[in-house]
Amino acid sequence: MRVLLLTTRFPPSNSTGTRRPYLMARKLRDEGHQVTVVHDAFVEQAPWITDLDGMTLFPMSLSDRPPGLSLPMRLIAALDHSLNGSRIHGPMRVLADLLLPLDHGRRWNITPDELADKVGKQDIVIATGPSWSTYEFGHHISRKWNASFFLDYRDPWTIAIPEVGLYMITHLGGPISGTLRRWRMRKAEKSFSSNATGITAATPLVLRNAQVVIGDRPALVVLNGFETPPHVAQQTNDTLFNMVYTGSMYREQEWDIVRSGLELFLQQRPDLAPHFRLTIAGPHIDADKALVHLGRWMNSTPWITPLKRIDRSSSIRLQVNSNLLLHVGFKGKKGLFPIKFIEYLSAGPPIVQVSTGHDMVEDTLERTGAGSVVSTPESLAALLAEHMEAWLAGHPIRYSPDPKAMDGLSWKHQAQHWYQFIVEQHRHRMGGDV
Repeated sequence: MRVLLLTTRFPPSNSTGTRRPYLMARKLRDEGHQVTVVHDAFVEQAPWITDLDGMTLFPMSLSDRPPGLSLPMRLIAALDHSLNGSRIHGPMRVLADLLLPLDHGRRWNITPDELADKVGKQDIVIATGPSWSTYEFGHHISRKWNASFFLDYRDPWTIAIPEVGLYMITHLGGPISGTLRRWRMRKAEKSFSSNATGITAATPLVLRNAQVVIGDRPALVVLNGFETPPHVAQQTNDTLFNMVYTGSMYREQEWDIVRSGLELFLQQRPDLAPHFRLTIAGPHIDADKALVHLGRWMNSTPWITPLKRIDRSSSIRLQVNSNLLLHVGFKGKKGLFPIKFIEYLSAGPPIVQVSTGHDMVEDTLERTGAGSVVSTPESLAALLAEHMEAWLAGHPIRYSPDPKAMDGLSWKHQAQHWYQFIVEQHRHRMGGDV
């Protein structure tokens, strides 16, 4: 079968979050299908070396004035571009977001009909989001070729269930501009999913959120999974006990427990404090002004080593060589299963989850034995003291992952279910004749 995958960055960058589309394409290719991938034309400074043999790639240049616009739309796009950074840009940007095509500021420089002709007739079209214009292109291309159309939600598009939304990812503006953008986005999501054969999503709640917006479709949860067996946790030869956090920070995370717990630990155990270090790599706090206080804390605290964004190989090396991996929960949120957490599971060292709630991450740690969950500053301080005492004595710290439970979270395991779902739904749509 001929399968078209529409995504953003491809081949995947060193950012972990871009790997899911590549793994999908690889699975389809390995099953013997003709795989075509349309993606953003993007040059990664430190590319992830991947196996792309047997795939046809179409990198698309991006434009803030894509083709196919009417004269009024071209005028709006020109004004939106020329006013960028000015005081009056806000209202014009809202107007552009309401009237111009999706992702108009960084949209593929081609019309859906032109792209359909470029890639040729397809049997199956798969679109992954974000960016959400991939859904629009997939909708039109699949209709033109009468192909089965599948949507893959890595994140929610519009929010029907508040618990799945994160400010940095799903916030669309203030009371007026946000309401208008949400109206437009929900209308677009319903429209460009109207011919969907099926949908997949990275968590059960993200899937349910999509179903509330677009209606019932054949659906499957496909978790993000690690690709390689977990490393064997080893004691490092570092003179400091290094707890590591990699990835972005979010305003919803319970960093107040982390800060209070670490300060309590250092006060209660002055004998251990000189041997402790927290390394925070790539927090990306400049994306949200509400995180300024975390930036001050990181930069003014002597036992914290803040690092800028690092590439994937450096991030993995930092995780593998740590003594403890820090993961911070999202207060009041559900249905989140961060890719960084999946990456942690395969890194090797034990994970400490700091959160007051109980959802997918906490359940996974309990089921796999890959770490511990703490919900108060006191329990975090006590756990750190326990681990550091064992480390200083040269003993393994408390950690007993279950190999069978861990294997269920591998991408190999998840991809097989996903592939079967795609093929079966396509066969059903075609009346069993494929």
